[in-house]
Amino acid sequence: MSLAFDLIAASVRPDARADGIPWLRLGQPSGGGRAYRVSSSLVLDVPAGMTLVHRGWTRTEDWTVSARLEDEASGSLLLVGGWHGGETGRRVTASGAARNVGALFDLIAASARTGEGEAVLRYDRRDTTGGAATAGSYAFLEDPSDLTSGYGGDGWLPGFDEGLAVHQTDADGVSRSGFYGDVEAGDEFTVWHADGCWGHYEVTAVLADPPAPPRKRFAIEGVTYVSKGCDDTVEADATIEFRWGPPPPLEVGADGIPVMRVGQPIEGGRAYRVLWDGPNGLVIDVPTGMTLTFTGGVLHFGGPLAIGLEDAESGSILSLDELTGAEYSRWIAPGAAPGMGALFDAIAASAKPGP
Repeated sequence: MSLAFDLIAASVRPDARADGIPWLRLGQPSGGGRAYRVSSSLVLDVPAGMTLVHRGWTRTEDWTVSARLEDEASGSLLLVGGWHGGETGRRVTASGAARNVGALFDLIAASARTGEGEAVLRYDRRDTTGGAATAGSYAFLEDPSDLTSGYGGDGWLPGFDEGLAVHQTDADGVSRSGFYGDVEAGDEFTVWHADGCWGHYEVTAVLADPPAPPRKRFAIEGVTYVSKGCDDTVEADATIEFRWGPPPPLEVGADGIPVMRVGQPIEGGRAYRVLWDGPNGLVIDVPTGMTLTFTGGVLHFGGPLAIGLEDAESGSILSLDELTGAEYSRWIAPGAAPGMGALFDAIAASAKPGP
């Protein structure tokens, strides 16, 4: 019951940071004539007379994670990079062209700026008890409502960690209370240990602050991770960074083919490499218009180690032998689009062992 009360209390939140800039919230039409914050580090100006809707995040051809910003009146779409703020794409509808939406998009793209939020926070003490009671400390929790449920994991491999507690003063001795006061459900962060060693999470709820010392507490859910650059153990006093915002870009091999990550949806229209246990994985072509998620390795009883691929829209699943690319199994979810089987056929036909 205490967790339920925490969720209710935490739902009463200001609409702007301490700097007075309101959030451009997902799915919520926002009137022009002022600046909005799109992420912890990205701010842009919406022209007067325009109503803009944040339609979520996508990944563009250069593997930049971009905000999808829609002109409500015409359905025209502008893509703006979540980290660098530059324009990464646009689609102006016929009705948008008639309203000269392209010129409005030019103004928005030119105004986009980063660095106005504390997007990268350093910490250097992992508290496995769960308290995070000293400056610079943080703790992963098995139960976000219990500050004694510290989890021994180090954050690069999302697993049993259902919560995060952080001291509001970071390793540099700077109070981040203003920043943490603006975090809300749906915000994302990366626990960054090193290149090739990090875990990415989404905040599912902002819980009531624990009693003194000043700390923040969040319910979290693991999204994806990269572990090839991790040592067997990450020392508890190692300095790590909480990088607030979208996940890092996908790794791209020397052949120009990006590597899918477990749990991170990707957009179709090109080839991807899928790696699990084999040396080179599989290369597959994901059909245009499809959003696909790599769910990890699937050990079939009496069969090969397969990779699981899930259609993000319907939840339908295709399993392929990681070594040969042969189809092992498929499941079409009830209510899936009639062409789902054909899309899976196309993926299976394209699958081949990576070079």
